[in-house]
Amino acid sequence: MEKYKNLGQIIVDEKYYEPPEVDESKYDLTNELCKIQKGSRREAYKRRDKEIDDMKIDQTSLLTYLISNICKESLDKLQGHKDWESMEKSRDPLELWKRIKESHQALTMSKVASVIKKIARICSMQARNV
Repeated sequence: MEKYKNLGQIIVDEKYYEPPEVDESKYDLTNELCKIQKGSRREAYKRRDKEIDDMKIDQTSLLTYLISNICKESLDKLQGHKDWESMEKSRDPLELWKRIKESHQALTMSKVASVIKKIARICSMQARNV
């Protein structure tokens, strides 16, 4: 989240962050300060829209970042997934994250020490960098 801010919340929440709606009750458009209130309200909507747009723009970057931090074996496994082609076309980092988590949870059941160490290393790297 350090690098991708609210977009990075997909790692924990497994859904896209949605900024809160603008609270209309904060704006009294019936009094003499109506112009100021309208301007403040408009700015609140602009900030929210900008945050959403920025997250959409950063999705490709986050997707690339996730892929660049996956070991070759994990990437091979992901590319063998039945949904890989649709994930690749959509360039959706949330779907990629779900597949990464799904494939690594299956691996954590392993009793092989080298596999367990590798998974721990990947998870700690992901936690540090996102």
